[in-house]
Amino acid sequence: MRVLVTGSSGQIGTNLALRLQADGHDVFGVDKRQNAWSDAFPTLLQDLAGHYPATSSCTSLRTQRCTSSSASRTARSRTRS
Repeated sequence: MRVLVTGSSGQIGTNLALRLQADGHDVFGVDKRQNAWSDAFPTLLQDLAGHYPATSSCTSLRTQRCTSSSASRTARSRTRS
């Protein structure tokens, strides 16, 4: 099976990817920093945080709850009533 591991440069992501490889899976990692633990699997250096559709309005980056602009305005008008 082909597996994509996001956060693959951290300790947990690295160990997960190595375990999946040991079990015979084809592993590919994505992370925003270079993996200091291992170079046993290919990794794309890419920051995935903050890439939302242009039509969305995120209320909280930490919880990544996004709604459409019109739904967001409707929700705000309901809370004011």
